[in-house]
Amino acid sequence: MNRHLVAALFALAGLLALPLTAACGAEPAPSMPREPYGIGLEGFAYPYPVNMLPLVNDGEQVRMAYMDVAATQPNGRIVVLLHGRNFPSSYWAPVIKTLNEAGYRVLVAGDGDEALRIFREDPNRIDVVLLDMSMPGRSGKAVLGALQEQRHDVKVVLMSGFGESEALRVIGTHRFLAFLQKPFNTGDLPGVIASVLRPKPN
Repeated sequence: MNRHLVAALFALAGLLALPLTAACGAEPAPSMPREPYGIGLEGFAYPYPVNMLPLVNDGEQVRMAYMDVAATQPNGRIVVLLHGRNFPSSYWAPVIKTLNEAGYRVLVAGDGDEALRIFREDPNRIDVVLLDMSMPGRSGKAVLGALQEQRHDVKVVLMSGFGESEALRVIGTHRFLAFLQKPFNTGDLPGVIASVLRPKPN
């Protein structure tokens, strides 16, 4: 059986131990002081097991941390989630859990550049991209443009703390199929993704 994949791409710099809520995209509450993390974020409590992908970045050998969360009852679809710069991967655990329970396999990686590397490996395996406008490194607009250069018909759900009219102004001519304004309820995600994946009448 084909397995649906949600590749969730997260910024791993400056992570904090944050409480998880059902409404994602709201500003996180302050956390209690703790011991500093190691240079490889040793000591950070990821919500799912972490794998390391060796990469070369600007001629330097580096490792990218990512999470690969298989669905217990796979539905055959793949979604890529690229979240904003102010939130660590643990903050988006409710999103991962909701999508996983809906049958999606979830990949959780780093920033926009790392997302593009994963997408480039096999663009046709990705069904939906959940993209935040405010990405670390490349902007959401730049990542969206690069994704559409690799596959013009990639399905994108855009997320932003700003309204949809502002998102349309910033994104310009780049196309997206649905919009989620943060904070949003994770329970709405399966329905949004299903509507994006639903075949359009001719």
